[in-house]
Amino acid sequence: MQQFTTERMCLYMSDKDNYHSPFSRRLRLLFDETRTSQAALAEHIGVSRQAISQWSNGNTTPDCYNFKKLADYFNVPLEYLYGETDSRSQENIRLVNEL
Repeated sequence: MQQFTTERMCLYMSDKDNYHSPFSRRLRLLFDETRTSQAALAEHIGVSRQAISQWSNGNTTPDCYNFKKLADYFNVPLEYLYGETDSRSQENIRLVNEL
């Protein structure tokens, strides 16, 4: 599996149609599945509810620290949020990388 490089992150963040980007789609999916409110997530991460809304709509993206906080909150690997894998388990990603 490829590493998510800074260059690829910049390309990802400059995409004009971020509403349909893997990150914003998956964030909305995780909200729906966990029935988490934007306000609750914002409080946990330490950002405004408006920031969460911007991320969900694809208008902005979180910085690397907040990406990590999101992954931890939803208990998914960063690679899942980035769209690099469909696996929601870090253990599955580790096993694939060992092959």
